Amino acid sequence: AYYSLVLKAAVKATESILVHGGHSSMGQAFLAVAIQLELVPYTTVTNTQQKEFIRTRFPQILESNIYKIYDKQLPMNIMKETKAKGIDIILKLEQKAHIKFCILLRKSGTETFQMIQQAYGNYIKSLPVYFEWHSRFRSGKMAMKDEERSDLSRAQARKLWTELGNLCVRTIR
Repeated sequence: AYYSLVLKAAVKATESILVHGGHSSMGQAFLAVAIQLELVPYTTVTNTQQKEFIRTRFPQILESNIYKIYDKQLPMNIMKETKAKGIDIILKLEQKAHIKFCILLRKSGTETFQMIQQAYGNYIKSLPVYFEWHSRFRSGKMAMKDEERSDLSRAQARKLWTELGNLCVRTIR
């Protein structure tokens, strides 16, 4: 997290950062570093339980800076909250990145699926997809590019992240 924020993104104190999936293990790491670097953190969660977890774990993060990921008003709410400035940095942690992280922790495919299911709730891919990626990463094929899909929810998520991307200065992926 430190490497990505300080060395790669060259963040400066008081810049704003949106961490997608702040409730996940990697999201928490980035939020913790962001707070230490005196950034203004925003994050997304998938449900109320995860929002409460973030509020408890990171009391420094304002409740108004924690958003539901699939809220169609997210870009508008961020513009309102930032007084039309937008976000300086967006950190999008894809589920595949979490799978890679679990590989490094020597987690099995089942353990990985259970951890990601706990983090993302209903917004997860199917079990066979996880085992495919787990197997691919475990065998050393670490590229994360996915084949294009016509899944409507994926298309909607892309549109949302494109809108958010238009509100920021730089993105870390």
